[in-house]
Formats: sequence, C-alpha cells, structure tokens
Amino acid sequence: GHLLPALETKILLIVLAILTILGTGQILILDWNKVLAPYPVRTKLIAAFFNDINTRTSGFNSINFAELKISSILCVMVLMYIAAYPIGVRVSRALNAPSNAAYIGQYIKQVLFTSQYFVLACFLAICIAEDDRFQNDPNFTFLGVLFEVVSAFGTVGLSLGYPGIPYAFSAEWS
Repeated sequence: GHLLPALETKILLIVLAILTILGTGQILILDWNKVLAPYPVRTKLIAAFFNDINTRTSGFNSINFAELKISSILCVMVLMYIAAYPIGVRVSRALNAPSNAAYIGQYIKQVLFTSQYFVLACFLAICIAEDDRFQNDPNFTFLGVLFEVVSAFGTVGLSLGYPGIPYAFSAEWS
C-alpha cells in the first residue's frame, strides 16, 4: 500500500498550502517595513516565501530572525513547533493506525498536547540552569531560549543568535 491514502494526502497538501500562505503572509505583513524594508517588492516576496518554507524544514534563512518583530518571532515559533507533525502523522498512520481519517485528527490532538509539556519541561530546565545568565546578561532572554528550544523540537535549526558570536544562541548556554 501507499504511505498515505488519497484522502490523507489531500488533507496534508491543503494544510501545507494554508501554512505556507499564512507563514509567508505573516512575514510580509508584520515585517514589511522592518527587516524587509531595504528590499524591492519582488525580493520581499521571495524572501518571505523562502524564510517561511525554511522555518518548517531546513533552518536556512535569508533575513536576520533576531531583527523580526516579536509578534513575527512568535508566529515563526508556532510554525517551527508544528514542523515535524506531517512526518509523524504519516509514519504513525502507516505503521499502526486504524484505517479511518478521524484517527489523524485524534493523533494530532494527542501529540500537540503531550509534546507541549516536553517543550515546556526543556524550557524550564534551561531557565533553571541558566538563572544567573538571565539575571546578569541583558542579551540572555526568555524569548531567545524558547525560540531555541522550539527550533530544536521542530528539528528546524534556526536561532536568534547572540551578539558577538557567529553561531547559535544555545552555544552560550552552560
């Protein structure tokens, strides 16, 4: 058989199209006059699309995510958080799922609620371990840590960086 039957394939493609439209749109709307400001319109469109797709896949970027508006960073974190789910749904469905479409919705609901606790536990553990840095370093922020944790969870590889180092913010953690 196929990894995904026709109905599940159509649902997956529709969801991916919606995520792409929303992700590209949020970068364009929220950061048109900020990070994208120096670029011509065509480049803005291409950069928003490129960065949206890579937010859910490879972690490449053509804009500095640390310069995005906080609202845009939060939207990017949502996209990174859900980045791994289509693969999880396909694999689980192929291996042991009952053959009905309702299972996918049930599976996604279960995974979203159990994985959020894992992300929260990782975030809290890092915050506890790095408490002194939060107190003494203004560049060491909760948003930066949460962004890094969500990026790792979604297997994306994006980072907001840290001033003065050419690599990920997590490299500064003890």
